[in-house]
Amino acid sequence: MIDDDIPLKSRIGGVVVPPVNLNPYQVAANVAFNMMAMTAAFPPETPAEAELLSKSMSRMITHLLSPIDEVATED
Repeated sequence: MIDDDIPLKSRIGGVVVPPVNLNPYQVAANVAFNMMAMTAAFPPETPAEAELLSKSMSRMITHLLSPIDEVATED
């Protein structure tokens, strides 16, 4: 459940992100942890839903970490 006291801009797709300065690894870990917690609370009902959820989580975490890879390859 999302707390209404938290500003809207600190929410990412229904996931609450603490409004503090986090490095990209911490943000990705926070999002992944929240996604796993939501998945545990509301597990997928079919194998197709589980596959879709798995691919979605993988894409989201990859997207969150992509700026780190781009910066690392520029050196």
